[in-house]
Amino acid sequence: MTHRTQPFISPKERRTSILLAIGTASAALLLLAKAWLNLRLNINWDEFYFLSKVHAHYRGELATTFQTIHVQFFGWLLDAAQTEVNQIVLARLALLALLATNCFLVWKIACNWMQRHIATIAPVAHLSMLPVAHHGASFRTDSIILPLISLSILMLIGESRRRSSLIVSGLALGLAGAISVKSAFVVPILVAALLLGNKNGVKTVSGPVTKATFAVSALAFISLATFLTIIALHSLDLPRAPNMGEHLSLYQQIVQAVDKTLVEPTLSPRSEFILPIIQADTFYWLLFAVGLVFALAKRQGLVACMGLALFPVLLYRNAFPYYYVVMLSTASILVAYAVHSLTEQFGKTSNRLPRAMTLVAFAFFTLNGLSHIKKLSPKTLDGQRDILEAVHEIFPEPVGYVDHSGMVSSFPKMNPFMSSWGVENYHRAGIPFMPQAINRGVPLLLANRFPIDSDLRFLDRLLPEDQKMILSSYVRYWGPIYVAGANLPSSPGQVSIPFPGEYRLESSHPVLMNGISVVPNQTFLAISTTIEVVPPEQEDDATPARLVWAGARAPPQHSPPRDPLYVPLMTAFR
Repeated sequence: MTHRTQPFISPKERRTSILLAIGTASAALLLLAKAWLNLRLNINWDEFYFLSKVHAHYRGELATTFQTIHVQFFGWLLDAAQTEVNQIVLARLALLALLATNCFLVWKIACNWMQRHIATIAPVAHLSMLPVAHHGASFRTDSIILPLISLSILMLIGESRRRSSLIVSGLALGLAGAISVKSAFVVPILVAALLLGNKNGVKTVSGPVTKATFAVSALAFISLATFLTIIALHSLDLPRAPNMGEHLSLYQQIVQAVDKTLVEPTLSPRSEFILPIIQADTFYWLLFAVGLVFALAKRQGLVACMGLALFPVLLYRNAFPYYYVVMLSTASILVAYAVHSLTEQFGKTSNRLPRAMTLVAFAFFTLNGLSHIKKLSPKTLDGQRDILEAVHEIFPEPVGYVDHSGMVSSFPKMNPFMSSWGVENYHRAGIPFMPQAINRGVPLLLANRFPIDSDLRFLDRLLPEDQKMILSSYVRYWGPIYVAGANLPSSPGQVSIPFPGEYRLESSHPVLMNGISVVPNQTFLAISTTIEVVPPEQEDDATPARLVWAGARAPPQHSPPRDPLYVPLMTAFR
């Protein structure tokens, strides 16, 4: 009888394996906690906007190729869940898989400069950050491009780079760029990877100048060709084939996006977020600074270049906390490098201290991430779910509507996305949106966020014609839900309604309209937008009379939520 001999594992290797397992378990725990949080965390307005593009595409209404590639990936959501909230929650869970994939890719990058168990600190530190706890795996382009950017970097790191690695890097960068042009911010790191030396820092350049120039040019060509190919294929799936005018429009959109997001009059245009983010995770930033100093001192230029991931905070207009998810991914490698360098220094005097430092880093970042998730957990989506359920209860079939950001994604939205950028473009164009909405008989106004807030207090930020038409065309129905209609005068006279059609009388007494006596809850067919009204004599307890669009069913019996529907970006940092 023969006995198979087991390979000998030294005590040092065993301890290293245990530390690697602890680091992996820490990352897994933070990912599980993030999955739980994403099931309940308040949905940001641009997540609804992101979903609205998917619905628009499958209604055959999407005509813009620029930054809409994601609609090709998420059509399954429409069949997987009935409501917008559930669709976004499912999408978040799918994107969590990409976040987990990115953890592995960041770990692989870090392994080029440190031991595997210490490299695990990089993804754990990334997951522990407040911006990642809040916005990681959110339904945005950032969550999709995150692993593509890491893959593009990974392919160019190391001593044995091959042509196939350059091709994969270019394909990943091209796909990421087609999804979001902000992927271009990774280009400085990729160029550094092509020009700087190997992982041991022996060389200063990867080869002759001509060879390095060829590699950079090849990467640019592959990524640009991939970008244009994907955009072209995507355009074929839109309602009509693009012509030259649309190509010019796409070019103009890219130029406008670059001009708007990068050409800012001030340095660090989103500086209001920088200090709160540093205060929320001070230990991370201290280690980041230590890692950067060690990398420079050791002439590890490529490691130091991982800090270039934070360069967008200096000039990118939309460097909001959700974009820190992308920036912090690569930057976290310097955090792990700090621990690696410190353990090297202290390892000369103690064998146990390096292991203790690694364990402390795992423990701190894990507990820090869990504390952020606990802090964010009360910011639920219950109010958003209530409002959307009410909208679908009042309007069982899709109708046109006006709101801030496409919250009722399954309905056709009739006004532009009212972000700060969208409002600026809207004012620059000077074209009101309400006349078209009224001409199309839009019965729903969802006043869910500034400047169209639930009490209509900030309509002065809109063009005068839009202000006037909103105030005269809709009545408050339930919470932030407004329905087409009009309040009736208390004395005989004329009343204007937004568009002809059937309206329901809400009153405690009959009202004479165009010579016809209409009883409460009766439907009245208006053939014009002006109605002659003779109201009954008002009694002290009489309910103010009004007309509401007859297609609107009764609102829910329970009270609407009182809290704001969206959690401000800065709230998580208080």
